[in-house]
Amino acid sequence: MKKRVFLCLLVLLAFFFTGCFLDVKYEGEKIIEKQDAIEHADSAGEDKFIAPEENTLATRINPPDNYERIQADENSFTAFSRNFKLKRDGSPVLLYNGEEKYNQSDHVAVFDLEVGDQDLQQCADSIIRMYAEYYWAIGEHEKIGFHLTNGFLMEYLKWRDGYRLAVSGNDTSWRKSAGYDDTYDNFLLYLKTVYMYAIPSC
Repeated sequence: MKKRVFLCLLVLLAFFFTGCFLDVKYEGEKIIEKQDAIEHADSAGEDKFIAPEENTLATRINPPDNYERIQADENSFTAFSRNFKLKRDGSPVLLYNGEEKYNQSDHVAVFDLEVGDQDLQQCADSIIRMYAEYYWAIGEHEKIGFHLTNGFLMEYLKWRDGYRLAVSGNDTSWRKSAGYDDTYDNFLLYLKTVYMYAIPSC
């Protein structure tokens, strides 16, 4: 069963945006792992790496000592992702049906983003979702488009203008069957169809 999981994206973002790296040293048969990017709890028992009261990646996840977060252009995908609203610190990763994902130990934050009530959006689809949300947010709707597994380019603007997919075997084409609709709800319907045809199951 497909599960809606944001884990892949959040783990990547947490590491990309904080400059984490792993230094591994060998001493005989022992492997000593030193994660330079993570500061352990300070003398008061508090974690300096996470600011739990903050609600974006940029503000909740602090750079390690002697590091600086690289500035990003205001309209870049990096800035959009860094400033996307997070759920409160400690929130679990939920499946599409509201149940908690079985592994709750591999994430540091959860985007505050509804995934609907169908079992469609999963790891690779979450990357699609974030890029689509980014172009939607900055008004560059013409850049929203994803190739289906057969190579067909499913463009959002065609969907917005009332075209829908006509699928016959491995052949796909557009068919005009609806009116113009540039609402966010219709945008989400477009993405739902993308999830169905664009990426094989993870």
